[in-house]
Amino acid sequence: MVLSDQALRIHRETKDRASEFACLTAVSTARREEGQAELALVLTQKTLDIAHELDLAVYEGFAHLELGRVRAMLHHHEEALAHFHQAASVHRSIDEHVREAESFEGVGEVHQALERPDEAVRFFRQAANGYRRHGARWNPAICLDRLATVLEASGEHGSALEHRREALAALDGFTDPRAERLREQITAHAPDGTTS
Repeated sequence: MVLSDQALRIHRETKDRASEFACLTAVSTARREEGQAELALVLTQKTLDIAHELDLAVYEGFAHLELGRVRAMLHHHEEALAHFHQAASVHRSIDEHVREAESFEGVGEVHQALERPDEAVRFFRQAANGYRRHGARWNPAICLDRLATVLEASGEHGSALEHRREALAALDGFTDPRAERLREQITAHAPDGTTS
């Protein structure tokens, strides 16, 4: 990521902290998605420092959300929960309700990893309801599939199938490779290979 390193250097030299935040956020997210969680953690912590320095709640909420994701990836479950709850609180205070729902979904994922299905279901449902209320389309598909997975593991096959059907409906109109993979994943979990 030579170009991103150059961009970060320029932002630091010009003392453009908002642009540095944006660049760090992009790079840390990319590092996390590449599986480089330790590096992503260092970068994301810097975004939180900038958010505090600039006293911008929207930046702070996003930094906590991303720190929750990285901590969860590293199996730092208690720290992840703390960041997700802080992210939800900050996003609620500034009416960023889709990001608030993303925070609840993160909490659900941590409880799922900790084999706490009741808590996972509760937070996945809370997230899905938030997505529905505020018109998100991509997010519910992922969240509802996660909810269905937990319900299915708990023996609630009918509810799981219902949520997978809703997840597929949420994917209508998405044709990118990521959506196709998710669509295939959801369909593969149906008892007869379909959710129709």
